[in-house]
Amino acid sequence: MNILMKLINSTLVQSIVALVAGIILYNFIKKIINKNLNVKKLNSKQETYVKLINNIIKYIFITMLVLLILQINGINVSSLITGVGIASAIVGLAFQDLLKDVIMGMNILSENFFMVDDIIKYGDIEGKVLSIGLRNTKIKNIYTDDIFFIANRNIDKITNVSGSLYINVPAPYEEPLEKIEGILEEVCNEAKKSEFIKECKYIGVGAFESSSIIYKLKVECEPERKLAVNRIVLRCVKCLFDENGIEIPYQQVYIHNK
Repeated sequence: MNILMKLINSTLVQSIVALVAGIILYNFIKKIINKNLNVKKLNSKQETYVKLINNIIKYIFITMLVLLILQINGINVSSLITGVGIASAIVGLAFQDLLKDVIMGMNILSENFFMVDDIIKYGDIEGKVLSIGLRNTKIKNIYTDDIFFIANRNIDKITNVSGSLYINVPAPYEEPLEKIEGILEEVCNEAKKSEFIKECKYIGVGAFESSSIIYKLKVECEPERKLAVNRIVLRCVKCLFDENGIEIPYQQVYIHNK
């Protein structure tokens, strides 16, 4: 009996009990929040806020558990908290990047820079936003499925990708303008049959190249579908050009003998 009482009163056991109780309580509260808000039916903005709230609750519980365990082990938490105020300037300097991440994470949400499921561009990476945390944003590369974490302080280097896709179509100078434009209208009508394409239209002549005239198409689609949509439209162009006996120009070099 004495051994049992000593075991119960030991700081190690009390610390473990506090840790387990905290984890159970956190998971219980998180489950209630997700159940009441019915996360699966939320839009992207609401889902982002729910995930952020879950992150905040997690960090609050971690802080409370650490303080409780310190108190159990005989450390004067009140003095420690008072000391934190004195040391806050030093900690602020040491963790200034962390503070920037947290502040910018809040700005991302409050200013609607982007939300979960948006497509963003960071450097050469175009990715789908999977989650927005207090410190970083998690994205999945739409071309390779690689997962990346972007520090929130780098928001000034992030671009929100639109669903507009501009496609250049080269055609020979020898073919009449009206004929090519008519064929490209057919291309647009054919392309719009795809479930991935919202709108496709011919917008005019884009440039005069050395071996071809560049005609431009504008396509509206989901940003993450751009690569697939580009292939669909180019296939339509090739098929209709072949049907009308039009060869897609290629770079030619002319050598003149004197």
